[in-house]
Amino acid sequence: MSAAETVTETIPATETEIVTETRSAPKPKVPHHIHLLRLLFGVSVVGSLLLSLALLMNSASHVGVLGLHLYTEVTDAMSPDIPAGSLLITVRKKVDKIQPGDIITFATAAGKEDSRLTRVVADKVSLSGGSAVNVAFLTKTPKSTSFDAIQPNYTNILGVKLLSIPGAAWILLYIRNYSWVAALLTAGACISIVAVRRKQALAGENV
Repeated sequence: MSAAETVTETIPATETEIVTETRSAPKPKVPHHIHLLRLLFGVSVVGSLLLSLALLMNSASHVGVLGLHLYTEVTDAMSPDIPAGSLLITVRKKVDKIQPGDIITFATAAGKEDSRLTRVVADKVSLSGGSAVNVAFLTKTPKSTSFDAIQPNYTNILGVKLLSIPGAAWILLYIRNYSWVAALLTAGACISIVAVRRKQALAGENV
């Protein structure tokens, strides 16, 4: 074979693609008593929290938690913004952060939360002196077109509305008045958890 000759060789395709399908193993079925255990645990936690919150409510239907202040609104004076039976959650704000349209809760007598009102801020005016103490708030109810006779200043304000939960006040007041019912339900849930856990331990199972 001379150097000028070129050899061409054809190699047939012999490779084949192999498609593999990977399937995950089916998840093991959770036993029914494990679902029951989780449900009872949730009931006991929620029941304990509601019972504690209801018992902490003082005569003014007020409790402070982590810088938040919770009030029960049982009248429809602030309807439709805050329907009767709502749980009102408020926070403290600086005087310059309170603007018309905000909903405030204030004491009608200095330092007395058992005599309080919740109203919409219609306007605020600076009195002589110009300090935070000398700022008065003109308030009204949502349906009213006229101002309230009481004009609280900043020191009377207990908090500004953060949110309200309709119907929650009725639940808390019921629990407070019939705390033994909530206590029995919570205790029953806890006892059931112990029983289910014992059954689970005897069966050698893990959650």
